[in-house]
Amino acid sequence: MIILEYKTKTEELNMIEARLKEMVLGHRMLFKKHAKTVRLIEGEEKVDGYIAINKYLDGIQGDLKKWWYCDC
Repeated sequence: MIILEYKTKTEELNMIEARLKEMVLGHRMLFKKHAKTVRLIEGEEKVDGYIAINKYLDGIQGDLKKWWYCDC
């Protein structure tokens, strides 16, 4: 499960959450009073910041497309 830690709900955060819903990925939004930036956590992987999170989600989205169209 993906966890998104945040301090302030922003438009960028809403867009990331919308991407997760669109990709049908299990996720949880977690308010952290002392968070310095938005952070995505998936297992041992931690990604900080909106740009880095979007790049990470681009990679996941590419993997999902490969899996979906696999002719195995």
